[in-house]
Amino acid sequence: MKPLYKHLNHIYPVLLVITSSVAIFTILKNLSAGIYNTDRDSIGIPIGAILIAGLMLFIFHLMQIFLYRKSRTHHTNDILTKTAALIIAIASFVILADSINYWATPNHLIISIFYSISTIAFAILQLQLLKIFQ
Repeated sequence: MKPLYKHLNHIYPVLLVITSSVAIFTILKNLSAGIYNTDRDSIGIPIGAILIAGLMLFIFHLMQIFLYRKSRTHHTNDILTKTAALIIAIASFVILADSINYWATPNHLIISIFYSISTIAFAILQLQLLKIFQ
């Protein structure tokens, strides 16, 4: 249990970076392929949304690490720590699920697949945290 948690603690942020990079590359590739009309909105909007979502997910991950370490160092399992960890997990899951749903179009399917992989890693990490917080 503990080695899997440690590995996922490092794999999940790397997956977030890879997912964001693939998403931005896909959008830029679609722009150069002429899939987007150039007289429409800027592609900076979806790229900014991808970067903000990735940053928020990374910050939420750091917050969960902090809560886990706080509970281990102070040997506490109080309800406030568990509630904060649960709220962070729900917020992260909502961002990931929304990203999967938003990018589930034919020209952006690869982005949705990468977000799905990140979501699977996130879910496994949350199961490991649930075992630890028990």
